[in-house]
Formats: sequence, C-alpha cells, structure tokens
Amino acid sequence: MTNAQRNLKVQVPMSARSAAVPGRGEPRLFEQVGEYPCDCISDVAAPGTGALRRKVHRPRAAGERGMLSTDLIIAMAILVVAIMPLAFSFAQEGKLYRQSYQKAAAMELIDGEMEILVAGEWRNFHEGSNPYKLHGSSTRNLPPGRTLLTINGKHIRLEWLPEKENAATKVVREGVAK
Repeated sequence: MTNAQRNLKVQVPMSARSAAVPGRGEPRLFEQVGEYPCDCISDVAAPGTGALRRKVHRPRAAGERGMLSTDLIIAMAILVVAIMPLAFSFAQEGKLYRQSYQKAAAMELIDGEMEILVAGEWRNFHEGSNPYKLHGSSTRNLPPGRTLLTINGKHIRLEWLPEKENAATKVVREGVAK
C-alpha cells in the first residue's frame, strides 16, 4: 500500500444519531488503513457517555464469511432434534386420548344397555349369542365394531368388540337377570 493510499480520507455526511453527540458538528472522517475501501478507522460515540473512541472496520476473512450460515444450520439441527420427539409424543398422546374417549363412550353405552337388559328386556332375545344394536347418540363416536349379547339361562353377557384390536379395547359387562 502506498503512502497516498494511507493518507486518503473520505468525508461522509453525519448521520442523525451522531448529530446528537455534543461537540461533533463537523462531518465524520474515515481513514483508510488497509487495501480494501471498507478497511477503515472511524470515530464512534460510546453509548450513554458521548465519549469518542476509535473503531477499526475490517472485512471478514474468507473463513468467517460462512460462519453465520453454519451457525444457523447447527441451530436449526439442534432445534429439529429437540422438537421432533415432542411432535411425535403429541401425536401419540392424541391417539391415546381418542382411544380413552372411545373406551369411556363404549362403557357408558354398554352399562346403560346392561341395566335395561337385566331389568327384563333380555326376555325378548333367545338363548345363545345374539347381535345387539346399541341405542344412544354417542355410538357414532365409536370406531367400527359390533355388540354381542349372550344369554345362558339367567346369566347375561353384553360385550362390545371393535373391528381392529389396536383401535380400542373391548368392553364386557355380565349380570344375572331378574
């Protein structure tokens, strides 16, 4: 670098922020200290105090230029590693909640129908296994399945059996007819 290049001074108009610094009415001077135009020294006001300090502006080295994107990729990878198990656990919990609700709905329906059957409705069915239709508006919330009524003497068994074993658990109620 030549001496002429080192003595090069570029005048830049003062910004609105530096205009508020006391005693700085003249334009800011930047001195070029390296071979690149952005390799400069400038006077910068320290926050809160108004005191001036010199700051050297240097271009990033070739190895530093990609650090921001590398940091961003690493941060995103950490975030994905932390968030993916949570997403899968939320999906699993949703499935568990749905199965629990369906089991509770089936239990309520079977309990209600069993009370009616034990009270005397069982006489309308013949001995052995009979398909049974559940009555209630919550039947539409159940997964596909069937209800089976088994009568053996005065012993009554009512069970709800889902088509898929993993969709819900079966519900069985037994009682003695009056």
